[in-house]
Amino acid sequence: MTSRIKPELSIHLKDLRQKIEPIAARFFQVNKSRLCVSYEAFIHYENGHRIPPVSYLRKIAPIIRSDFRTLCHLWARANMPDDESKSFFDGVPNLHSEAPARANHNEIYRFSRNDIRTLVKHPEMFLIASFMGAYHGSGPMSFEEIKKFSELPTQKLTALLNEMARMGLIDSDVKKAFVSRYKDFEVPRDDEEFRNVRDNNFRLISGKVLKAFTTEKRNRGEAQRFTFTTLLDDEQQRIVQAKLTELEHYLDSIPIKGNKFSSICVTFSDYFTRENRK
Repeated sequence: MTSRIKPELSIHLKDLRQKIEPIAARFFQVNKSRLCVSYEAFIHYENGHRIPPVSYLRKIAPIIRSDFRTLCHLWARANMPDDESKSFFDGVPNLHSEAPARANHNEIYRFSRNDIRTLVKHPEMFLIASFMGAYHGSGPMSFEEIKKFSELPTQKLTALLNEMARMGLIDSDVKKAFVSRYKDFEVPRDDEEFRNVRDNNFRLISGKVLKAFTTEKRNRGEAQRFTFTTLLDDEQQRIVQAKLTELEHYLDSIPIKGNKFSSICVTFSDYFTRENRK
């Protein structure tokens, strides 16, 4: 296997990983339960010392916001025995058109275990931080604007904003206008202690989305809601999950403009499994 082609997959993996987190060890620590490999294997895959299995590419694709098809194409090239067979895979699809990360690592605040008690005490904090992060770079938000979308009473919102300022999440000025210091806020996905925080935040934001949904908006094409229940095998579920990942990539790539907040809440999960009957 020639050294000219083999690193192409690893370079691509490393490049996209660095856009999410520049420190390899930190990235691995956060995502190790999802990757299901050792740190040694992870480093070998990035450095081109080993070619990862397709099962690994499927796991890491949504984490590094990559098109799974692109990874499979590079994997196939790396496994071809000679230059002639490698040429069958020239013109890698989407290699330079991956959806960009919503923010670089300096613009992302990752809640730590030290923040759990505060997030439990102020369950709306993650919700408000997400709204203000979406507005990052578009000017300050007034207290009344934040109160409108959070629907919190004045005293409770004041205490919450003061706590966010103390944590360094936001800045405020003499006019009581607030600016987020970060474009995006993340809660660890593989940390069991954050499960309730994640679930509660989804409950809060999905409740607001459903509350704002009206038949009139639906008729004008401004809102959409549906529930679909069907039988799927494992492969079909993976296909659906890949489509949802593509949607997430597309939303990440949309330039921020306008003044209307929009939220999309998607749930996809097993609902019920029948026992096998003869």
